[in-house]
Amino acid sequence: MKTAAMVLTFCAAVAYAASLALYLVRRRETFERRGLALVGAGLGLHTASIVFFWIAYGLPPWATACGVLAFWSWAAAVVLMALAARRGMQVLGALIVPVVLMMFAAAFVVPKRPFALPAGTPPLLAAHIPLVFLSYTAFLYAAVTGGLYLAQERRIKRKGPGALFGRIPPLEWLERFTTGSLVVGFAVLTLGLGVGFAWLSSADVQGGMRDPKIAAIGVAWLLYGGLVAARLSAWVRGRRVAAMAVACFVLVLAFQLFVRHAIPAGLAEPGSPQAGEGATQAP
Repeated sequence: MKTAAMVLTFCAAVAYAASLALYLVRRRETFERRGLALVGAGLGLHTASIVFFWIAYGLPPWATACGVLAFWSWAAAVVLMALAARRGMQVLGALIVPVVLMMFAAAFVVPKRPFALPAGTPPLLAAHIPLVFLSYTAFLYAAVTGGLYLAQERRIKRKGPGALFGRIPPLEWLERFTTGSLVVGFAVLTLGLGVGFAWLSSADVQGGMRDPKIAAIGVAWLLYGGLVAARLSAWVRGRRVAAMAVACFVLVLAFQLFVRHAIPAGLAEPGSPQAGEGATQAP
């Protein structure tokens, strides 16, 4: 079973890489469709590999760091295939497939040991990990469509060539999709934070609230909460929403990387000796 899972994972990576090659070498609509077909094939293999690993190891994909990345890349690919049904959205593949491939490849190099779960923790409470990463998937798409909005608007104002941007939906649709992605992502992130706090409370994790990764998620919640509130109240719209969606994603991603690689020495993480026994890790 483990061997079959590894073979499926390798084949999925090959399919994603071949799809990316088509997008980079050829930018015609015909090759975009073929690229999406390869993404679909990779997604099917990817799904099978996740199921096989789950059965083989008895752990859900969000129980390990590598599984979380594999799950995140899977979610991004699912959304891409769903959007591909709309005419003009195939071009998203040129922007999303590299991200899917990088996250999928990163899953091979991050630690494969399970997250430390306190004894007696209800398994469903660990669902805060996939919820947070699903919210990040929505924010990723908001940033991508926000970037497309800015590029399309710039092309229209300058009356530039439309070889690429002529196949993108109108600005109004891009704005609606960006707003919808932000709202969905914020709602899922709020749910993930609630489940995570319930996890920490039920397990009585020592030092859990001092985990810098929780602080990073809290920063993301504040940034996107403010952006969603400003958009729904019509304080910002159009170009400003698009620019802020891109800026927020870059800031959140940068802060996540910072707290993971530059944690202050005096700040204890759950799972470390300073945090006590039975601690856990957050995404």
